[in-house]
Amino acid sequence: MPSSNSPNPRKHSTVPLPQSTLSSPVATSPLSKIGSIKHRVGDRIKDRYEVREHLGGGNFGSVYKVLDSAVGNILACKEMHVLDDASTLFDERGAALELFKREALNLATLRHPHIPSAYFEQEEGDWRICPRCGFHFPAAPVCPDHGADLVSIRQRYYLLMDFIDGQTLEELATRSGKPLDEKHCLEWMAQVGSALRSLHRVGIVHRDIKPDNIKIRASDKTAMLLDFGLTKKVEEAGGYGTSAMTGTTRFGTLGYAPENPHERENPERRSDIYALGMTLYRLLSGRDPQEPNQLKTMRDFTPRYFNKNISPETERLIAVAAAPEMSWRYQSIDDFLADLKAIHTSDDDAPQAPALTYADGSKARNANDLARLLERKKDESAQYLFNGTFKTWLSQNGFAHSAQAADDAVQNYKEQPERALEMFRRSLYPTGATGVLPHLSVMPGALHLGALESGATATAILRLKNTGPGLVWGTLLIENDEDASTPLPGLQIPAEFQGNDSRLEITLNTSRVAVGEYSGFIKVSTEIESGRVPVSYSIAPLDLYLEPDNLDFGTIQVGQREKRTLRVRPKKLMANGGRARGTIYAGPRLKGVVAPERFDGSDPIEIEIDALASGAVAQIYQGILQIDTNGGRFRLPISYRIALAPDKILSLIGTTALNAALVAGALRIAYVLVDPAYTATWLAQDGAALSLTTPSTSSWGAVLAGAAAALYFSQPLSKKLVAEDRHKRDKSLRSIVSAFCVLAGGPIGWLLAFVLHYAFWGLGDLLLFPVVRAQTFLPPDNPLLAWAAAGGIGGLLWGVGRAGVATGQLWMRYAVYLLLGLAFLLLMLNAMIFGGR
Repeated sequence: MPSSNSPNPRKHSTVPLPQSTLSSPVATSPLSKIGSIKHRVGDRIKDRYEVREHLGGGNFGSVYKVLDSAVGNILACKEMHVLDDASTLFDERGAALELFKREALNLATLRHPHIPSAYFEQEEGDWRICPRCGFHFPAAPVCPDHGADLVSIRQRYYLLMDFIDGQTLEELATRSGKPLDEKHCLEWMAQVGSALRSLHRVGIVHRDIKPDNIKIRASDKTAMLLDFGLTKKVEEAGGYGTSAMTGTTRFGTLGYAPENPHERENPERRSDIYALGMTLYRLLSGRDPQEPNQLKTMRDFTPRYFNKNISPETERLIAVAAAPEMSWRYQSIDDFLADLKAIHTSDDDAPQAPALTYADGSKARNANDLARLLERKKDESAQYLFNGTFKTWLSQNGFAHSAQAADDAVQNYKEQPERALEMFRRSLYPTGATGVLPHLSVMPGALHLGALESGATATAILRLKNTGPGLVWGTLLIENDEDASTPLPGLQIPAEFQGNDSRLEITLNTSRVAVGEYSGFIKVSTEIESGRVPVSYSIAPLDLYLEPDNLDFGTIQVGQREKRTLRVRPKKLMANGGRARGTIYAGPRLKGVVAPERFDGSDPIEIEIDALASGAVAQIYQGILQIDTNGGRFRLPISYRIALAPDKILSLIGTTALNAALVAGALRIAYVLVDPAYTATWLAQDGAALSLTTPSTSSWGAVLAGAAAALYFSQPLSKKLVAEDRHKRDKSLRSIVSAFCVLAGGPIGWLLAFVLHYAFWGLGDLLLFPVVRAQTFLPPDNPLLAWAAAGGIGGLLWGVGRAGVATGQLWMRYAVYLLLGLAFLLLMLNAMIFGGR
C-alpha cells in the first residue's frame, strides 16, 4: 500500500494509517485482495441498530438483520461496503456510493405493497478497517488476524428497509426439486408484475428480476420484489449492482437477462418482462437457466416439455414474455398482466368448445392441445388435415386463423403430406413462441476424407438430426473455399433431404480429379436455418509403369491389320482402391494407329495398326504414343513399316509406265497449241534432229492473250486503289492502272509462251532422246511411236521410283530424280552440239 505521505487525492474518504514499527513482516506484504467493510454480530449501527445476523452480500452492499432498539422491531439494513483499492487511481468507494444513493432514492420514492419501504442513513466517525477481512479494530495498529495495515474511513452509509421474513422463490424451487404449483406461481407473478408496473410508470427498469430477488413473506404468503441495486432510469447508463455475486453482472443475471448483447447494454421495460417470463419458466419447469446446459434446452423446448401439467394458456404466456426478439414480446407490463389475469381468474365452470376426439380417445379442446397431438399421431392427423376435419373444427370453435392455416398447408403441399402437417403444426403456436421450430444438428461437424490415391473412391455418412419438435427438410449444396477454383471436384451429394434423422451418403470419386489438395463446404439449408460443413481431402498420384516399354509392330503389308497389347500397371499394391486412368494420344505422323482415347484400370489396352487407313502409305513409321495418366505422363516409343506386296509393286510400275507414255504423247500433241509452226517444222524433219530453237515472234496470239488476261485481272486492282484514295480526287487512276496492265500484259504473255515452249519441247526432247538416237529399233518416219516409246521408258523409270518409295526405299525417289536430271543435261548438251544437223 502507498505510504501516508502520498495519498491519492481522488480517494478522500479513506486514509491509510502509518505502518507500526512493531508490526510483523506479514503486515508489509502486498495485499492479494481488497476486502469489504463488515459488521460482527452484536455490533451496533448508529448506537441504535443491533446486528443480529448477516443475511448476505453483493457487489457493493452487505445486508444484515438488525433490531431497532428504539422501537423494538426487526429491520433489514444494507451497508455500502466498498473500500478503495490503493493500487488504482479510480475512486471505487465514491462510484459505489453514487449507485447506492440511487437505489435508496428509488426505494424511498416508491410506495407499493410488494416493494419493501426503505430510507437512507449516514454515520460519521472514525473506523480502522482491515482491507483483508473488513472488520473494525479500534485499538490495533494492524489487523491482528492478517497483519495488514488498517484503512481509516470517516463515513458509513446504510439503507434501512422492511425486513421480509420468508424464503426466496429460488430457495423454494431448489428445496422442492420439482416444478412448483402453477396457481401459486401465477399469483406471485401477478404481485411482482404489479410492483414492476409501479417502477415502469416512473421510468425505472429493475434489470435483475429473478427468483433470488423475489421473497415470499411468511406472514401472508405474498411476493415481495427485492434488490434494487441494478435499477436505473431508462435513459441512464449502467452501474454496480448489490445483488448476489453468483451469476449477476452489471447487466443482470445470466439466464434471466435477455440474450441480445445490445439489449443487455441498453435495457428497457421489455427486458424486465423477459426476465419475468424466464422466472415463471424456471418455477414451473424445474429447470435452472443459470446452468448453461439447462438454459439451452429451455430455449429449444416449451415448459410443457418438462411439465405436462402446465396449461396451454400459461405456456403461451411464457412463450410471448420470454421471446428472444423484443418486438415479439409483450410491449408493456400491462399487456402481460392482462393475459395473466385472464388465466388466473378464468371460470373453470364456463362452457368450453366441443373437443376434437382422436380414435384412441385423445382430445384437443384448443389449438395448443391440437399442436401437441399432431406430434404423437402424425398419420391420423395428416388424414384429418387433408379431409378437412381440422379446418371445420377450428372454424366452428372460433379459431379462424388456424383454420385458414390448415387450408393453406393443404393447398401449398398437396403432394407432400408430411410437410403440410408440419407447416400446420407451426401455425398453431403464437408468433415468437420458443421451442416450436425444428433445430437441425449436423454430425460430424466436419468431413475430413483424408488422403486418397488417384482413382480411388471413398464414402462418408453425414447425419442430419432434428433435435427440436416437428419435421425438418432442406437442401444440400457444394460451396467453394475462397481460395479454390473448383467446388470440391469428384464429390457427389444428394440435393435434398427430409426426415428427423437422415443419414446421407457422401461419395468421393477421384477418377477424373487432378492430383492436389481440396477444401470447401457442404451448405445444409432448411427453411428455417442454414449451416456449413467443412470438407477436405487430398489426392496423391499413383506410381505406375508401362508394360511393355516400347511397341515394335515390324512389317505390315498394305491391307492388313496388326495388334499389340499394352498395360498400365501400378508398381505397388494400392491401399485404398486407386485405379490407373488416363488418355492415349497418337501424333498426326503415325498414320494407321488405332488406340482407345481413354483407359480405366490395369486391363489390357489394344493398340492396332491399320494399313488401309487414310494416309497410311507404304513406308517406315517411327514416333511416340503420349499416355497421360493419374500417375504422370508417359511417352511410349512405337515403330512399324507398311510395305507393298511384289504383285502390287509390278502393277504399280506397269500402270505408271503406261500413264507416262500416254502423257508424253499428249504433251507433244498439246504443243501444237503453243507453237503450231515450230511443231510442223519439227515433224517435217521426222524427229531426226533435236532443237531448242526460240519460238516464233511473228505470231501475235500469245501477246494478245497476255494483254486480255492482264486487262481482266486489272479490274479488281484498280477498284481497290480508287477505294483507298482518301480524297477521291483522281478518278482517272482506274483507267491508268488498266492501261498499264494491258501494256505490260503483252510482253508477259509472250514470255509465258516462251517458257511453255521450252517446257513442252524440252520434255518431249527428254523423252525422245534415247529413242531418236536408236534408229535401228524404231522407224524414223513414225514420230508418234517414238514419243510413246520415249514416254514408256521415262514412265518405267518413274514407276520404279514410286515402287521403291512404296516399299520404304526412299533413296530410289532421289535416284530417279538424279537420272532424269542427267538425261535432261545430256539433252541440252546434245542440242547445243548437234542442233540443226
